[in-house]
Amino acid sequence: MDKNTVFKRSFNNLDLEDSDVENASAVSNSQPLAKKLCLKEQISGAPNDKNEMDEFGDDLDCFFGDDDNFDLDLMELNEAEKFVLDLTTWKRCKIVSLCTDVGTVTLVVEDKIAKTKAKCILEPPWISVQLSEGSTVSLKATFDRTNNVYRINAQDGMIVTNPDHLVSGTTVVGALYCHRRGVLQERFRGVDTDSQIMTVGTIVHEVLQKTLRNKLTDLSDIVAAGQELLNSEGMAHVLYACKMSRQEAMKEIESFYPKIHDFIKNHVHLAVERTVSRKPKSDIEIFAIKDIEENIWCHQLGLKGKIDVTVEAKCSGDKQVQLMPLELKTGRASFSAEHKGQVVLYEMMMNIVGHHVDKGILLYLREGKCASVVGNRNMKRDLIMLRNEVAHFLSRGIPNTDSAQFDLTKDILPLPEPLNNQHVCSRCPYSVICTTYLRHEKREFPDGHAIKLISEESLSHLSDQHIDYFIRWAGLIFLEDEEARKGFHIKHLWTKTPEVRHAMGRAAINLRLTEWGFKSNDTYFHTFSLDADKNDSLNVSHSLSTSQLPATENLSMLFEVNEYLICSTSNRIAVASGRVVSVGKRQVTINLERDLSKYYAKEMFHLDKYTSRTQMTFNLTNIGVLLDNSERSDKLRRIIIDRERPTFTRTVPAAVSAEAKQILQNLNKHQKIAVLTAVGTKTYCLFKGLPGTGKTQTVIALIRLLVAMNKSILITSNTHSAVDNVLLRLLTYNIKFMRLGSVSRINPALTEFSENRLTENCSTPEELAAVYNSHQIVGVTCLGADHPMLVQRTFDFCIVDEATQVFQSAVIRPLLSSDKFVLIGDPDQLPPVIKSRKAKDLGADESLFFRLDAEQSCCVLPTQYRMNKIITKLANDFSYKGKLLCATEEVANSSVKLPMAQLMQQKHKSEKWLLRTIASHLELSVVLINTLNTFKSSQTYNASRKRESGEQGEQPKAIYENYCEAAIVIYVIMALVDCGIDGSSIGVIAPFRAQVEQVLKRIWTSKSTP
Repeated sequence: MDKNTVFKRSFNNLDLEDSDVENASAVSNSQPLAKKLCLKEQISGAPNDKNEMDEFGDDLDCFFGDDDNFDLDLMELNEAEKFVLDLTTWKRCKIVSLCTDVGTVTLVVEDKIAKTKAKCILEPPWISVQLSEGSTVSLKATFDRTNNVYRINAQDGMIVTNPDHLVSGTTVVGALYCHRRGVLQERFRGVDTDSQIMTVGTIVHEVLQKTLRNKLTDLSDIVAAGQELLNSEGMAHVLYACKMSRQEAMKEIESFYPKIHDFIKNHVHLAVERTVSRKPKSDIEIFAIKDIEENIWCHQLGLKGKIDVTVEAKCSGDKQVQLMPLELKTGRASFSAEHKGQVVLYEMMMNIVGHHVDKGILLYLREGKCASVVGNRNMKRDLIMLRNEVAHFLSRGIPNTDSAQFDLTKDILPLPEPLNNQHVCSRCPYSVICTTYLRHEKREFPDGHAIKLISEESLSHLSDQHIDYFIRWAGLIFLEDEEARKGFHIKHLWTKTPEVRHAMGRAAINLRLTEWGFKSNDTYFHTFSLDADKNDSLNVSHSLSTSQLPATENLSMLFEVNEYLICSTSNRIAVASGRVVSVGKRQVTINLERDLSKYYAKEMFHLDKYTSRTQMTFNLTNIGVLLDNSERSDKLRRIIIDRERPTFTRTVPAAVSAEAKQILQNLNKHQKIAVLTAVGTKTYCLFKGLPGTGKTQTVIALIRLLVAMNKSILITSNTHSAVDNVLLRLLTYNIKFMRLGSVSRINPALTEFSENRLTENCSTPEELAAVYNSHQIVGVTCLGADHPMLVQRTFDFCIVDEATQVFQSAVIRPLLSSDKFVLIGDPDQLPPVIKSRKAKDLGADESLFFRLDAEQSCCVLPTQYRMNKIITKLANDFSYKGKLLCATEEVANSSVKLPMAQLMQQKHKSEKWLLRTIASHLELSVVLINTLNTFKSSQTYNASRKRESGEQGEQPKAIYENYCEAAIVIYVIMALVDCGIDGSSIGVIAPFRAQVEQVLKRIWTSKSTP
């Protein structure tokens, strides 16, 4: 069968008959088979009948001697002994070999743990699945005893490709109608912003879940629960994000209260005894609520999902009560393939994780319709095949980037074929991105094709340069994400034991739930404490040496506040997830989205670090929004992509001229010009601040002047510390502001200006809006600029500090929230940190500052106050080509002052290298010390230390420490302190964090030594 044939099968009809699949395969296979037979007959001299075959056989007698003995039975026995792996249960395997034949694909697979093998034959429709030797699959097959092989066909068995890429159930069924949209939706989340309809659906879900959780039966209690939810602080933020008032929300959901009440009255019987003889009140009866928002990660199926409600129920015809997933929908009761498919996927996942489930419940609350959904073989098979196709595109690795054939614009994000439906495509939020890829590929479509019509309309505002920019940066983002995820993968949760993950420094294991239940904004605080007995036993583990284990007794060395963790039990992975609220030596408190105390209180827990991919999604969404057909996106495209130069007006309003004079009086000539140029820009301006030239002082003056002009200002940067540094300077001038972001990540001195503190008394979206709009200045990191407030508000100016260190696509989001912007930085200092060597080679370290840097857009600050003339000359010779100037003669000739220099000279008179290093002579302001072969000495010392401590068996690893160089640094520091230099005035810089920590550790050790 042609593989593309099955890929184009309609998954909308999930009730395909098995015969349909078989007939389709028979038609597709008949032609190549007939062709093969014709070729066979055309072979010259080929025997045409039995007599000719007999004669041909007689002629071969001379080739075989009487001693030849081909024991075919023995060969078959050896073959059977070779393939002993049982595939009748789910196995995670590597494909050892793959052979494609007419109508079948024969695989030899090897269990990844046991290393045993099996032969498995794929039959239609599975032969269309994308497979390759060496790839990992999860499979379950039926055994063919006659041929001693396993088979996966239309009736039995399944094979899951890329099983370590967990695709959400909603993504799978969302691709039922358009596979391409399913992939784009997963990649560019955020382009399709939250709508009021989605928000209403979320609220109704929560009201129903609250009703079931609290066993409410009276309509008045249900209404009260809904009103309590709408009045909560968390709901105020939700409503603000979708521009919805509380009154509007109340009006939208009030019609659902009686529907929820009817559902409870007719179908939920939590207090009723489950007797077989009792006459049922309805076709579906629910007797117990087992879980709410149950989280399932099912690596066997390569799926994940959250079940609205897990219930114990009985449907018409059932003999007994059984576990079922309940899926709630608030829209029209369509009973569509998408909705039924979602329930079936939940059924399949629940069975894999240990439940016994054969049906689910689909509830359409708006129309009060409720029905059971049973997944038949065809539905399950087609859903897994669809999941495989989506996963193929989502998990497809980047080709060899070192290959001469590698093309960044072609090899990064392959997509499924587009839909041909103008009505649907015209309403798709991803239509611009979808058609952008097609136009870049120069795809031709016939006249009348929906995509051709849609493309002409959706891309009319974009030039080829705009499309090339988008494609290029999408590729760079994928390259960087691929590199960032190396080392630890989410698959380690099911491929490695908790002990191994612990040894890798990625998990805290063997914890008990000691405190729980405190609820805030519909989240639950859980405190986990180390189980002393279990963790102590790790130290005597035979599988892991002591040197491989991190310190288990101090959780604060492993986790940080606000870090995202996956919470698993010894029996099941990923039962919940959340962020660290507080962490101590032996316990950690996490804010989870569900209460684990009811069903997991006595379990043993493991907490794993989670490397989120939100940064990739954030960056992709930013370049996706840049394609929008809007005035703001068009303006940024002209600046960022077309590099349109700025224009200026160099006048300050007369009303603030006196105040402007006072603000600028302490600035030098270049700083004053920079501030006035920025105030007068019509689009943007750059401050090129060389080291020590007072960039921050200039920025503060600019902010003060803009405040005097009653302009609103968004202050952003790549790091929290950079944003906080600017805001802290504003406190001197009594300028008020709001700092967005987690309190745990911002400077404690700014806590009273944090969003949390300033909005803590807001209970409505209107009150939130009033507080947000009342602040003239707002500070946030670039990655935090997707805050709802910045979507709804436009600032007069956006100031980006340390702009040369910001990844180019990351800075787009805050710029979208402003009319004008100012970038401050130094392109000759640190560029954005790029982990992928290939991405860096292709230009991923180009900051927006570097891209826009031109004489007519940039104000240079050359006058520095930090370095004397010797150090300045060094900087000029290496980077600045003579542009860096000393502010005064005093600055140029300044040198270190040693209060007790004579004492130092006497104490270390024989150590000329040290005296030269710390000398106060101007000419010795820069000293290079040749440490000779200290690295080898450091290795020798490290090896001897391990021998003395009895450590053995540690695996070789990269070394980022040099004990001997650290000792030299500390020796110089101590000499400076002896000379009367205060320790807080001494700075140490090292290329690796490990070396910095080594120096700090040795300093503290030396301070405590008598």
